[in-house]
Amino acid sequence: MSSNKHKWTSEQTYDLLQAMKGYRPFGIDKHFHMAFILERFRARSKMDISVDTLWDHIEEYYDINQLTKREIEKTKQKTVEFSL
Repeated sequence: MSSNKHKWTSEQTYDLLQAMKGYRPFGIDKHFHMAFILERFRARSKMDISVDTLWDHIEEYYDINQLTKREIEKTKQKTVEFSL
């Protein structure tokens, strides 16, 4: 993502995890969820950090593409044909 590497502290990582509560940065709505995560993180940490920097840090811990594929597969499995 971004070429500018941010040096994360444990407090900043904690703030990010707290900001992620209730939001998933993967799946169909990942960009909407990330907008909320970014807003919450900025409010908690008082840092003006880019969304690319957050993506980079989250992707150090999670394989976002794989989680998104799993989410889409789960959604497909839940789809049921409706008829009267």
